[in-house]
Amino acid sequence: MDLRHPVAKPAAGTCKNTFSPFPIPIASITSKPCHANRWYYYQGIWDGDSVSVRNQGDIKMLYEMGFFGKGILSRGKPNFQFVSGSFQRSAKRKRFRKGIRRKLQVSFKPIRNEKCKRRKQWRQEYEWYACHQDSNESPNIPVCDSAPSTSTSTKEDDCQSSSSYSSSSDDCDDPVTSKVPQELSKVTKPTSKSEYHQDLYGIHEYLQLTLEEAFFLAYSFNCLKIVDGNTPLEVTQLWRKCCQANEKFLSNYIAYHYYRSKGWVPKCGIKYGTNFLLYYKGPEFYHSSYSVIIEYVDKKKCSHSINWTTLSTISRINERSAKDVVVCYVIRSEDLSDAELDQPCCIEKFTVKEIIVRRWLSQKARQNVSKGNSIEISSSIESD
Repeated sequence: MDLRHPVAKPAAGTCKNTFSPFPIPIASITSKPCHANRWYYYQGIWDGDSVSVRNQGDIKMLYEMGFFGKGILSRGKPNFQFVSGSFQRSAKRKRFRKGIRRKLQVSFKPIRNEKCKRRKQWRQEYEWYACHQDSNESPNIPVCDSAPSTSTSTKEDDCQSSSSYSSSSDDCDDPVTSKVPQELSKVTKPTSKSEYHQDLYGIHEYLQLTLEEAFFLAYSFNCLKIVDGNTPLEVTQLWRKCCQANEKFLSNYIAYHYYRSKGWVPKCGIKYGTNFLLYYKGPEFYHSSYSVIIEYVDKKKCSHSINWTTLSTISRINERSAKDVVVCYVIRSEDLSDAELDQPCCIEKFTVKEIIVRRWLSQKARQNVSKGNSIEISSSIESD
């Protein structure tokens, strides 16, 4: 059977993967023997159905070294801060022509003015409530208009929009503002011109690991430390929590572990109606080659969750995207008891078998009669 050749992405030729395939020190790459003093440890937080990584250094290393997880505000690589801040840093704005750049600046001027007015109003409300916590009075603060003004702004409006944020923090004549907490005054008083453009209400992106990815890092490499609140989770506790959170975690993780050991990068395949998508080297370099459907096989309980109609539908969808469908059977051993399933050591007693399903085409399966008496039959049904 011929395996599908992975299709490289357009930017795969320009960027090279110079990082390690896993977020741990590998002796063949670092040329240094592995030691406990040089081992990497990452911090994760249990979220119930996933594990989040908040440290920026851990986020960068986990994704670049093995493509683990995804950014909560991004399609894959956690680059929301870079993309959203590129326009404010003028990196993207300079690529526009001069006329288009001027139109964008004029159209965004009312929005910026409205943004400064609302921030000034929010600050005044916070200052008032900070000084009247026990009072039942309502603040006498003028409310700004809900709709931004569309009139042409003058130079005075531009100066007001750029300095309204700082002027609100310099109003010391009001006795209310003199009693502002020290923490608020530190945040709202910028010290340089560049700090006026910082978004105080910005959203910080973090890395979200699936249960399979988190347990793979914690169990196989012992490089991820997960805490539930303030309680660190051991490997056995993490295994039980994952099994409780997802009833199909056992079969999903065994398949994930199997393909990771084969050198593939499994990612979520819900977009194509499957459990996993298999990438060669990583999603940054190649398109996914296979879509994996996981079937849990228990010889004591004969049950099949997939039928021919579903398989035909999924096969047709993935064929349009140049992917082959793989049915991965996770077979449970007959001598494995239910009590052993509470321990991660039961993984060794499972067997994995896989079958590649390709749609049968009548045009490719016709009998090709040659001039002689020999007959060649070409078939597109292939399995492993």
